[in-house]
Amino acid sequence: MNTQTFSQHDREVLESIPKRFADAWNRHDVEAVFADYEDDAEFVNVLGMRWRGKERFVQEHANRFATVFANSLLVFREISIRELTSQAAAVHGVWTMKGHQDPQGRWAPVRNGVLVFVARKVAGDWKVAVSQNTDIVTE
Repeated sequence: MNTQTFSQHDREVLESIPKRFADAWNRHDVEAVFADYEDDAEFVNVLGMRWRGKERFVQEHANRFATVFANSLLVFREISIRELTSQAAAVHGVWTMKGHQDPQGRWAPVRNGVLVFVARKVAGDWKVAVSQNTDIVTE
């Protein structure tokens, strides 16, 4: 039996995680992109690289924002929340990206993917503990 325990406020905060991520991405503010992450969070990118620690995410993405993502725009076109416990949730964001380049500097085709944020409520605040990004290769 799945009973919903989150308040409307909790749902709004969880839904805003991908929205803030995309807003910061589109401003190319790498620090703000990962502002909702715990300091020791884990992140798996679309290539399967597994990174630990918000500082590492910022470093890796700063390099990419200076090159392949310099002109990129990210939009979440669908967001869903799944309650795991009263203090944990999975937030799925289906995204579209355009304006990025491949490693050789050529304009890349529009990409679509799913970014999963696993968040937990600690001391009243929702923070992302684990995240995984996956390209959608067929729809």
